[in-house]
Amino acid sequence: ARKLTIEDARAVRHIAGVVSAVPVAVGSAIVEGGGRGRSVYVYGVTAEAPRVWSWNVAVGQNIPEMDWDKSSAVVLLGSRLKRELFEDRNPLGAVVRVGQSRFRVIGVMEPKGQFLGFDLDDAAYMPVANAMRLFNLSELTEVDILAANPDAVDTVARAVEALMRDRHDGQEDVTVVTSQEAMEVINDILAVVTGFVTGVAAISLLVGAIGILTIMWIVVQERQQEVGLVKALGATRTQILSWYLFEAAVTAGAGGLGGLIVGIGGARLLAALVPGLETWTPPETVVAALVMAVTVGVAAGVAPALRAARLDPVEALRGE
Repeated sequence: ARKLTIEDARAVRHIAGVVSAVPVAVGSAIVEGGGRGRSVYVYGVTAEAPRVWSWNVAVGQNIPEMDWDKSSAVVLLGSRLKRELFEDRNPLGAVVRVGQSRFRVIGVMEPKGQFLGFDLDDAAYMPVANAMRLFNLSELTEVDILAANPDAVDTVARAVEALMRDRHDGQEDVTVVTSQEAMEVINDILAVVTGFVTGVAAISLLVGAIGILTIMWIVVQERQQEVGLVKALGATRTQILSWYLFEAAVTAGAGGLGGLIVGIGGARLLAALVPGLETWTPPETVVAALVMAVTVGVAAGVAPALRAARLDPVEALRGE
């Protein structure tokens, strides 16, 4: 298979409907500056990257317009990388070492966040020729393309596939993925994960319901004399039923609250252990979880509560 080259990226720019194309080369290196060092991803791009990625330079200037084969010892820092290396100091003009090479900081990107697990703010960006030389790359990682409008995406994708086959001697060795297809893949993955989590939650609810049913049945069995005495003193079936349903609801609510504490605590612990991972529990989810726990508890407690309400006071007191 032929390699994906800068010449391929240049050819893509001339396809009808393509506004811009950015050759991208990616590697990992230690970036040192401000007396600190940090291992991050380094992206080799061109001056068109902010336009294609819809991502602006917050401070300083962008990578200069130049031939893609030309080198320039300049670098842009992601917002988090800038903060880790220079804290609140102005990094513009500072010299950082990327691997064994020195680069001058000319700008800082605006905060972008994470994409598919990659923290785009904890990264460095330099001219693509520098990145390929720095990481000894003979081919590009990818070429990012900006179409003129959403309706032109499929047409452009087919044209790119045809162009790559033509340039690569008929071999289909380049995969073209549109943003729509990428979102469909992500949605499929999320659907599988959601289905798995839903299954686990359903099993957990079933196990919890059986547990509450068992506990309440044992409680009623152990309190037969107590129930008989209360009914002999005038308690109605409705009052007995309501009392045991209340106990089931409190038991389930306490279990649900304990589960929420463990879940939220585990999520925060995971966020503390995994750099860049952010966790957040919506308040409506907390309320829904508690309501579900109480509902399942009450449903599981109906049978024991009915048994207690239907006890004959004479038979219940016989064991006294």
